[in-house]
Amino acid sequence: MHVPHSTASDACARDGRKGATVFWLHWERRSAGGTLMTFTQHAPTPWTPPRGNDVEMVEVGHHWDAVRAPQVIGERALDLLGKQSGAVIADYSTMYWLVSSGSAHYWQVIRQVQVLTTTTAELTYMGVPPGHCRKGPGLHWRVPVGPNRYLTDAEQLRQALLLAAVVECGPDQEADQ
Repeated sequence: MHVPHSTASDACARDGRKGATVFWLHWERRSAGGTLMTFTQHAPTPWTPPRGNDVEMVEVGHHWDAVRAPQVIGERALDLLGKQSGAVIADYSTMYWLVSSGSAHYWQVIRQVQVLTTTTAELTYMGVPPGHCRKGPGLHWRVPVGPNRYLTDAEQLRQALLLAAVVECGPDQEADQ
């Protein structure tokens, strides 16, 4: 079977959704004559925080998903991640990391941590501060979006949050699966 070769830019043009993640389909022949199919995920179109002075309600799942944690766990996780952390939004006693859409949906429960995403059954919106809001106590960028600092690796974040939850709240194997 012959499958036409398509490029990521062709797929973007056909998809028509701004900021959509594009998968580039590539076919290869195995030496035994079988067909091997591989997928490569291309980065989503860059997103920038709102301009101006107003908080903007952004649909979670379109450009990114968010992971919410209480500040006590979040600050410990941020220390553990160090420079590996992407952008982080803070609001009084809560912190939100931005992660690739769909990258944290498989997570097991971590105490007091919630993955915010859009499902087929519901939409989720999150307030996002303007890029220049970098001090609290209200909604602000704890770690602002910047060059090479946008999305946090979901697996590294999961490990940091799990360890932070154990350190800050004590061990509870039933709560942290």
